[in-house]
Amino acid sequence: MTKSRALTLWAALVILSYIFASQDWYTLSMSPNGESVKLASFDGMSAYGNLSPLLMLNFAAILVVSFVGSLARKFVTATIVLANLATAIWLGIRVQQQDISGLAKQVEQMTGIAAAHGVEDLSVSSLWASSGFLVALGLTTALVAVIFFTERSWPKRASKTERVATSRKAEEPKDAIGIWDSQR
Repeated sequence: MTKSRALTLWAALVILSYIFASQDWYTLSMSPNGESVKLASFDGMSAYGNLSPLLMLNFAAILVVSFVGSLARKFVTATIVLANLATAIWLGIRVQQQDISGLAKQVEQMTGIAAAHGVEDLSVSSLWASSGFLVALGLTTALVAVIFFTERSWPKRASKTERVATSRKAEEPKDAIGIWDSQR
């Protein structure tokens, strides 16, 4: 895979992840008197505050990888693979358990009941965007791992080692007319 294709695909996957993270992930509803009332919907960015910094870190890594040498690319891609993998595992567990503990303050404001007192009849529904984000983040992690192993085959930058002389000394004329003209 060429450098430009790999970095373009990486950027596209991070943008796709950003789109999924900004979609609704959870819908909260209550059944106070037997009838279901939808309270609110929450996107991934508000439910899990670490998603935006992780995606911005990926964008920064794309810029760094596009300009630095092989050793620095190895370090940056290894760091991003670990960060993405850890976040994917952590987030997969939280999404599976429908853990909305980061939204406790918003739930308290909507229901008027503190989470410590126990909110009853509150149901949490997961939406498709949370799974879409996990898939996009998994693909991003796999691509960065491929970049980690294949970046050595990327062509190196051609360094310019020769300096062109900016001024050339004019040759002294050898014939009489040339000597005469050079003295004017």
